[in-house]
This record gives sequence, structure tokens and C-alpha cells, in this order.
Amino acid sequence: MKSKTLFQSEVEAIKSSNKTDSELAQIYNVSRRTISRVKQSLIEGMEENFDGSLLKLSMSLQKQRETANRERKLSRETIRIADVIQSSHNAFVDVLKESKIAEIKTIKHSAPGKSVGIVQLSDLHFGERVIEVNGNEFDLEVASKRLRKLAEKAIAEFQHKDVNHVVIAMTGDLINSDRRFDELVANVNNRAKVVFSAVEILKQFIMDINQYFNVTIASVCGNESRINKDLGWVDFMAFDSFDAVIHYFLTFIFQDKEGVTVLPMVDPLEKVIDVNGHNICLIHGHNGIASDSSMENKVARLTQKYQAQGVKIDYTIFGHIHCTRISDLYARSASLVGGNAYSDKALTFTSRAAQNIYVVTEHEINGTRIDLQHYKDFEPYDFDRNNDVYLAGKAQSFRSGISGAGCVTVIKC
Repeated sequence: MKSKTLFQSEVEAIKSSNKTDSELAQIYNVSRRTISRVKQSLIEGMEENFDGSLLKLSMSLQKQRETANRERKLSRETIRIADVIQSSHNAFVDVLKESKIAEIKTIKHSAPGKSVGIVQLSDLHFGERVIEVNGNEFDLEVASKRLRKLAEKAIAEFQHKDVNHVVIAMTGDLINSDRRFDELVANVNNRAKVVFSAVEILKQFIMDINQYFNVTIASVCGNESRINKDLGWVDFMAFDSFDAVIHYFLTFIFQDKEGVTVLPMVDPLEKVIDVNGHNICLIHGHNGIASDSSMENKVARLTQKYQAQGVKIDYTIFGHIHCTRISDLYARSASLVGGNAYSDKALTFTSRAAQNIYVVTEHEINGTRIDLQHYKDFEPYDFDRNNDVYLAGKAQSFRSGISGAGCVTVIKC
């Protein structure tokens, strides 16, 4: 019998048939041997397909097991980290309680005034040491004197303007950077120690304001106080900042204290607060909004972003660039430092120490620059003076050994 090629439909029919090989050979006009080979190939193909499917199923199950193992490991690691964080938090709170830093007495006022005051604390740069730059000096003691002056000036202005409540708006860069070498050697101490002095000084500043007004504290983080070297915009990285640490310190100190409220830091980079019926946005300004060349456009874009979310922004306050600018819809604060080597040499502008205050009425937002350059008539707040000496002392010794330090170097022949 001649060989015949079977069609696929015939092969499928043979596969499902219950007839004998002889009967199938007669039906399809082929030899019994051909039918036998077809059946054998069908069996081998089924085994091959079965083995392939089994292998795929096995690989899939293995991947699922590996994924489950990773998730269990990650879950255990997450729980372990959470436990460590909680334990560290509990230990930290215990230390704070033992330090008695929160054993203070605040005052709840029932003032009849109709206006709300804002004191903006921006670019305080606690820890930086400036030694004679165009007549300016700065360290922790100078910072504390300038803040004492700010408190007295703000209180006098607010009493005159019928203020009944004060918002302290901290807009970042409370601690100086140490990423560049010149910043590191200019710091009076390591930043972790400086935080304790900063908190102690700020606590007294807040209590001075609270002597006359109820106080609300709102905070965002800047860029110089970040702990991580890289600048990040996601909350996870933005919260990794000494600005946030100081905020948590103040939250602990003033929790359950009458007359002082610390608002939670939900977003570390932006915060909108309702002040006497006006939505005021707090940011630091390192997103480019503080730059003179792009300020108008960036403020408009920020306002539009919130408008798309159904929030009307009436005013925006920020810092970052150490130079005051007060406009109709926004204001930029200077720094507590004043002029330093960076502003003098890199930016080539003269900066004076200043901070902004605002009086918010039902219909108006009026900003005022408070000049803090001269401070020697004011007493400093109390803080640990041991945190004000470190590399700064060596820097002073180095500087004092230079003849003719200043704008002109005198060389004696």
C-alpha cells in the first residue's frame, strides 16, 4: 500500500476514535503500521505537552513561594524596624521627661483683639559661626539675642495692631548645613548637639510670645537642615531633617499646654493654614520659588496647583534666599544670620539679619520686615554654652592670626 499523508483533521479523528487499528486503516486507506505510528506520536506529544505544562506549573509555584518568602521576610523586617523605631521613640521620650524640658507654665488668654499676627522664623541657621564679615558676626549667642529682639519688636507691633493670637510660622533651614567643607568648619558644634540649644532657645522665644498671646506653631522643612546628603522631594526623604526633629521636640514640650498649639507636620514641604479667614501657604523656597527671576511665575503656579484641588491660596510666605521681599501676594524672609562668606563672595550681595512679621485682619495681610542686625542691647536666652564652642574656636584663632583681615590686606615690609 502506498504511503499517504493524513490531514490534521484525520489525525484528530484517529486521536478521538475507539476503533481498532485495522478498522482505521481501512477507513483512511493507510496501513495499520501508519495508524500505529500516528497513535504513538500522539501519545508522545501528549507526554511532551504534559511535561512542559508541569514544568511551567512547577516554575510558577516556585516563583510564588519565593515571592511569599520575600514578603514574609520584608514583613518581619518592617515589623522589626517599626519595633526599633518605637523603642527608640519611647527611650527618647523618657530622656526628654527626665530632662524636665517640658516642665513649663504657659498661659491661655482670652484677648478681645480682632487681628492675628504671624511671626515668620526662616533660615535661622543655628550652629553657624560668622566671624567678622562686613561687620557681621553670628553664633548661638548672637542668634538668641536677635530672637529676643524679634520677640520684643513683634509683641510691641501686635499689641499696637489689636492682635489676639499669634502664629509662629517656621519655614525651614533652622539648622546650618555641614555638607560643604567650609560649612562644616564654620559650625560651632555638630548639628545633633546644636539641635538641643536651638530647641531651648526657641522654647523661650515661644514662651515670650505666649506671655501676651495665644500661640499656634506651624512648620515646614528646608533644604540646609536635611540629614541625608541628597535632596529629596518625597515625604520619606524630606522628613529626614533636623527641622522635623525640632518640630517634634516642640510638639513634645508644648503638648497639652494651655495657650500653645503645635500643628502636626503632615507634609514636610508645604503647609496651608487658615489665618483669620485667609489661606496662607508655608514653604521654604528651595523649589525655585524664592529666586527673583522666577518668583512671580512660581507663586502663580503654586496657587494654580492648589486651586485645582479646590483650595484658594491668599498669600504665600517663604525664605531660602537671605534677602527680604514683601509683595501683594507673597513674602520672602531674610535670615537670622545676616551676611556670611557665602553671601559676600559667592552671591556678591550684602545681607542683613532680619525676619518678617505679618498682621492679618479680616480684609488685609500686611507684612513688615524687622531688622535684627544690631542686637547688643538685648539679653540672650539661656542655653548650654558648651554647644557654642567647637571648630569655631579654632576658626577664631586662625582668623585672629591673619594681619589686616577685612576688605583690604595690609602687608608690612
